[in-house]
Amino acid sequence: MTKQNNFLIYKNERNIFNNVFKYSKEKNFKLILCTRCDKNEEKTYRDFLVKGSWHFLPFSDYNSYNAINYSDLIVFSNTTLGYEALSKKKKAFCIVRTSKPFWIDGYNKKYPLKGFFWSNNFEYTKMKSNLDKVLKCSNKDWNSKIEPIISKLLYYNPRNSIFFKKTTNLI
Repeated sequence: MTKQNNFLIYKNERNIFNNVFKYSKEKNFKLILCTRCDKNEEKTYRDFLVKGSWHFLPFSDYNSYNAINYSDLIVFSNTTLGYEALSKKKKAFCIVRTSKPFWIDGYNKKYPLKGFFWSNNFEYTKMKSNLDKVLKCSNKDWNSKIEPIISKLLYYNPRNSIFFKKTTNLI
């Protein structure tokens, strides 16, 4: 990857986060940035992203899952944690930064770059409109809109009971 490509990725990430920050401030939401980094990377994020009252959550499975379990809205950009939130029927919105909205390995069905709970447009007014649409959706409507897509991508199985049952049968 070239330096120019890296610069564009980081610039886009900053724009996305800054827009989510602005939205959370307008809605009076607590904003938590879940990362795959440890605590010593927080300063780098704070220097790079918008200044303000947002929370940095260093990586740990417990912290990350706890954060999504108690969130009203998750905004993510092509992360498995975001897809897992959707599989749990959590209200979430995916900011698409690749040529495929759903990049999970082995999943080859083609989707447009914009849909009910995803978009490649992270300009603020469009992002705000998309996030408002997701938040206003009743749980029943939300589930009916995401189920046909998410059920093909990722299945939520608490405590991996299916996996453990199948592996136990193999032993």
